[in-house]
Amino acid sequence: CWISVCPSTKFDPRFKVVYSRMEECDKIDDIQHPAVRECLRYFGVTEGVCVHHWGDLPAQSGMGSSSAFVVGLVNALYRFVYPSAPSPTKYYLASVATTIERDILKETVGCQDQILTAWGGMNTVRFDQQRAVDVAPLHYDHVRPGNELLPYLMLFYTGIHRNASCVAGSYVPDLDSHEAAMSRIGFMVDNGVDCLMLGKLDQFGRLLDEAWSLKKSLGPCISNGLLDDYYAGAMEAGALGGKVLGAGGGGFMLFHVPPDRQQGVREAVGLIEVPFKFEYEGSRGVLEA
Repeated sequence: CWISVCPSTKFDPRFKVVYSRMEECDKIDDIQHPAVRECLRYFGVTEGVCVHHWGDLPAQSGMGSSSAFVVGLVNALYRFVYPSAPSPTKYYLASVATTIERDILKETVGCQDQILTAWGGMNTVRFDQQRAVDVAPLHYDHVRPGNELLPYLMLFYTGIHRNASCVAGSYVPDLDSHEAAMSRIGFMVDNGVDCLMLGKLDQFGRLLDEAWSLKKSLGPCISNGLLDDYYAGAMEAGALGGKVLGAGGGGFMLFHVPPDRQQGVREAVGLIEVPFKFEYEGSRGVLEA
């Protein structure tokens, strides 16, 4: 997503063609968009500002778009409020965005979307109980394993909108009762990294299949009959694994498919396929691009 923040007293009416939602408010408390309102409040911006947002993907779709929006807005507001200061660090962007989403807005969300948006690329991310984070980019000999993995990935849009906080809220409070599944999912992180670094891409796909089965066991809202049918059709057509992205319940589905089987999966699933590629720079200002 692209976000710009600039001094303004009036919105350009031409943007009404672009945006389905426009707000023009005299007081910060009148802003209905919760993330915009609280980001502005966090930075002490109370008047004379215009926020424009451009996004390629729909909200509530499991692609981390909400956290990407908050990280981007934090980045833009920091530069607006502190124009002469050095660029904010990736740790700062992720930390402030997480604070706004989890502590201020009280959303039931994790910390991974904010981290990955701020950093970009493929990383192993480890958290401790105090929310301290260690981010290690995946690369070897100047080769990015994402470039080797990308030809095996297919992304489909189900058209099902859902609120990630609501879906996650249906199973996060009960995670202690799923200790075995959570431990296995955690162990699979290192296993998946090994597969990528050693070029064992088929094995990585099978890990996705196992991980999706484990995640579905955490709660009834993570999948549904329609999503199960899409998944089963893709697997029968040659996919090695996949998952519903984000908290679950709808949005986008990602499949790992050998290139020679992809047309069959495309026909079997029958959903809108969305082309994509990995972004390795993370959130940044336009002058850094």
